Amino acid sequence: TYDALNRKATETNAKGHIITYTYDDAGNLLKTEIQKSQSSPKEMTETNTYDYLGRLKTKTDGNQNTTIFEYNSLGQLRRTVCPGDSSIPESILQYQYDALGNLMLQENSLGTQDIYTYDNQNRQISHSRQKQDGTERITTSAKYDLNGNVRFETDGNGNTTEKTYDSLNRIRTLKITVSGTEQTTLYAYDENGNLTHETDWRQNTWTSVYDSLDRLIEKWDPYNKCIQRLEYNHNHAQVKSFDALNNLTQYEYDRNNRLIKTIDPELHETTQTYDAVGNVETQTDGRLNTTTFYYDQMNRLEKVVNAKNEETVYTYDSNGNMLTQTNGKGHTTTYEYNCANLVTKRIDHGGRAGTPGNYTYDLAKVESYIYYSDGSLKDRTDRNGETFHYAYDSHGRLRTEAADGSSISYTYDDNGIQLTITDSTGTTIRTYDALNRVTSNTVPNIGTVWYQYDIIEGVEAGKTAEKTTDPEGNITTRITDRVGRLKTVIDGEISENRTTFAYYDNGSRKSVAYPSGVKEEYTYYPDNTLWTLTNKYADGTVMDVYTYTYDSANNQTGKHEVINGVDNGTTSYTYDALNRLLTVSEPSGRETGYTYDMAGNRTMELISSASETISKSYSYNEQNRLVYITTRGDSEIAEITEYSYDHNGNQL
Repeated sequence: TYDALNRKATETNAKGHIITYTYDDAGNLLKTEIQKSQSSPKEMTETNTYDYLGRLKTKTDGNQNTTIFEYNSLGQLRRTVCPGDSSIPESILQYQYDALGNLMLQENSLGTQDIYTYDNQNRQISHSRQKQDGTERITTSAKYDLNGNVRFETDGNGNTTEKTYDSLNRIRTLKITVSGTEQTTLYAYDENGNLTHETDWRQNTWTSVYDSLDRLIEKWDPYNKCIQRLEYNHNHAQVKSFDALNNLTQYEYDRNNRLIKTIDPELHETTQTYDAVGNVETQTDGRLNTTTFYYDQMNRLEKVVNAKNEETVYTYDSNGNMLTQTNGKGHTTTYEYNCANLVTKRIDHGGRAGTPGNYTYDLAKVESYIYYSDGSLKDRTDRNGETFHYAYDSHGRLRTEAADGSSISYTYDDNGIQLTITDSTGTTIRTYDALNRVTSNTVPNIGTVWYQYDIIEGVEAGKTAEKTTDPEGNITTRITDRVGRLKTVIDGEISENRTTFAYYDNGSRKSVAYPSGVKEEYTYYPDNTLWTLTNKYADGTVMDVYTYTYDSANNQTGKHEVINGVDNGTTSYTYDALNRLLTVSEPSGRETGYTYDMAGNRTMELISSASETISKSYSYNEQNRLVYITTRGDSEIAEITEYSYDHNGNQL
């Protein structure tokens, strides 16, 4: 509905949930409230105040946390003050502008400064972050062409990426220099601006084809193989997808163009339905097991009911922070938050008692957190009462973590990539190339592993190689094909010591051939689940064959083995409604069965064979930690294995 000034006053969705908007005399939004129905109480989600010029002065969230905004004489935001509490200090952001109104400086409560510079067309040409005293400065920069396109981008380490554009300002080339080698990627477009060709620095081209409505209909790889074909309905929703082997996946939609059914190449169907406002309401797998989802008036997930009618329940505060999560056994994990909506306590089941404002805690079941003003974690106190302290640099990167007299420290390069890790064992050192790939890794008391990339000498056109040299000087070379799949692994520098990989056109592994001549061969069902694995000797004779079957949810239901020509029979598997393993039936007659509790923990394992029956029962505490295994055999004498833990769940 709308008020007399044509402002939205209420909004009612298809489920009857109502949002109410209240305005001041100037038309500024004062508050937003939501209610589940006309008879339900209203829940405040936002309250605003304004100055006499109509500028936002304060914003108060659903938990009554207020952020304050201040402005300079030109009406530009000068300062933002976010509230603090016992777990996080007040956060102040201050802003300065140049004469043209561009943001020039932003400084936070920790003294971290972001500095921006611009060209004569108000385009940002650099961004520097540093401490207030100018230390820890890292700068990234950009240069533009006459049309305003970014021509050069320089990262924190000084590596420059160069781009060129066509007359329609579409990127044509992207070039970067890595270890002295220029690597250029080329792009081409059709007359409608669709990207049709992408060619990498090794001249491998990926091709895309579009229909008259500019919808992608084909993808071709550098081997000139069509790896995907797509078809659409009249609403432009994708309804068919064919892979390189012509295996078809189909999609169906409702009248609102939402996906309701997926049919894989084996004709297994998964379906989903939606509630009146578009939230997923049910999901049904290929075995017709259905999971149902329930939502509150703010479309937050409230309850999940699985196919065994077991419930997981969630509650939230007025800001949408999850307050509780209760599993199928009724055990509840509780969360508390600060004024910045950051978790301050994670409380296991039974760890809190009392009422708001008068809670008492069992600290053995509580993990608590304290933060810096920018929201970075400062201290974490675990269930054992040990406190871990964290310190960061001006770029938000973890510099040290310390607890109980020991510490770990880190350093980084100007791209934020970790260079060193120092702990009680010494310092691990890494180096990187222009693409931020590790070129060396030195570990105390072990030595250095060296990495080389983009090797093309002695490699077929379009392919590349990587070489790893371990501290003992052993070299491993990996060659990838034109689409990036592992093709060859050479152990050492003797070409005969090579393992080769072959693939089907859809990318599934077809075979692996080892230096000894032994070979693995794979076949697949149309939905790309493994059908057979055949191992062969060097002379091509069959060593063993494994054949696999699956149910409609792609759970493995059978494995048939033929070893050295001897049929060893089939091992069969069944599953419950949650697709958890229920029974295993082996050719020998041995049967194994499993049961589970409502939290998903295994409670029983029953093994039956012609000679004996063994049962194992599993018991858990409220934190789902295994505490007992009771084993019984035909002798009726129980063997009990007991597990104990510290408060953090570490096994003692």
